[in-house]
Parts: sequence; structure tokens; C-alpha cells
Amino acid sequence: MSAGTDWLGVFIGTLLGGTASLVITHLYFVKGKGLQRLTQFLTYNIEMAMLPNIYTNYFNSSPKIHLHFDTKKKKEEHPQLSEFILPVKHLAPGEEYTALFRVSDFGMDFYMAEHTNAIFLNEEINVKNEVFGFMSMPIKIPKSASKSKYFLEFKFIDAKGNAGAHSICFYPAETDSLKTKGVFYSVS
Repeated sequence: MSAGTDWLGVFIGTLLGGTASLVITHLYFVKGKGLQRLTQFLTYNIEMAMLPNIYTNYFNSSPKIHLHFDTKKKKEEHPQLSEFILPVKHLAPGEEYTALFRVSDFGMDFYMAEHTNAIFLNEEINVKNEVFGFMSMPIKIPKSASKSKYFLEFKFIDAKGNAGAHSICFYPAETDSLKTKGVFYSVS
């Protein structure tokens, strides 16, 4: 008789556990878009663990220029600049820096460097693909840099032909600030 009771308990436990799993799965993944949130959470945490090891000069605690652009409000399929990083806090005339940047595209059809056009001082800049969705490019501040503005222009085109553009205005050396789309970002 005890063998039948054990099997009955196993059957009831399996039935209750399976039902609870289905209810939790439905509420979490279907109603709450939990899989998407879980994927974003895991991706973000893996990036935060790996990026300081891969890009040591860009993701450590030293002073740097690190701009984030809000792309979540724009649910468009147009590629938009989402992040721009220089490993230094001050831009000096005659110096060359390597910038990292990322582009967001909700259409998921943006192929990074091959669809990115960057122009600085009326010259096209060579853009290279990096890891974790980053691209890199050299930026050389002219030796004759004054207090005037220097614009870095980005143009992005995805596979469907949707275009996006972004402009960053540099104030090298003494001014120590960046201006983008009318908003000043202090890097002091």
C-alpha cells in the first residue's frame, strides 16, 4: 500500500509542479515580455563584465569623455548614435585619439562600419568594427586648433535604406567641453 501512496504523491507533485510552471511561464514570459528583459539583463551584465578587460582605456575609472544618447524614445528603424567614448578628458591640439562608438537600430539590419560614414575636418574617417557592437575610428585634432568648433559628422544607413545622422561638436583643449544637438556636455 505504501508503494501506491508514493506513486500517487509523485503524480500529484508532478501535476502541481507542472501547472505552477506553466502559470509562472505564462505570466513572466508572455505577459511581461520576460524573455526580452532577461536577454537584455544578461547581455548588459556580460558586457559590463567583459568591456573593462577588452577596452581598458575606455571603461576604467580614469577621466574620459563618455556620451550616451537616448535612443529608447525613438522607436524608429533609423540607425542612431547611442554611445560615443574618447579615452581622455581633455582634447589637445596636435593629438590623435581613437574613439569608440555604438549605433542603435531597432530594425536590427544595420551592418556597422560598412554602413557608417564619418567625416571630420571635411575628410572621411576610416571606421572599423570592434566587438560588442562597437566601432572605432581615429580623430586627429589639428595642431593649429583654436577655440573654434570642430564638427564630427556621422551618417548611417541600414539595409532597408533608412538613414540616420548625428553631429558632435568639439571644443578642443582649453574649452574642455563637447556640444551635441544643442546640449553642452561638460567633461571637467
